[in-house]
Amino acid sequence: MGATIVAKNADYETTFSIGTPVPPGASISNVSWKYGLSEKPVGFEAVLCWNNRQRCWNVTNNASGSTGAFNGKDAARPFTLHYRVRGGGQLGPPARGEMNQVIVTYDLPG
Repeated sequence: MGATIVAKNADYETTFSIGTPVPPGASISNVSWKYGLSEKPVGFEAVLCWNNRQRCWNVTNNASGSTGAFNGKDAARPFTLHYRVRGGGQLGPPARGEMNQVIVTYDLPG
């Protein structure tokens, strides 16, 4: 499940664990994502990042999709999804996090 946003200008993070061991030297060939919120508050931003924010892709306007932006990167490194709502004042009702998913397709070395 994704993070529930309860305040503006705070960082919310979902870390995706790697389900099965990735062979050494495997490189990313595609990344697909899906995230959900009960509602997107005004000022909402979402960013998908690889390896502790070394490379990030803005997914604010696409709750699901795929990208080649991480192609060639080490497939054994983790991904994180970061939420933030920018702006002043109160947030209003919390935006409840729903299912988040990242699927990494990779090529084997050789």
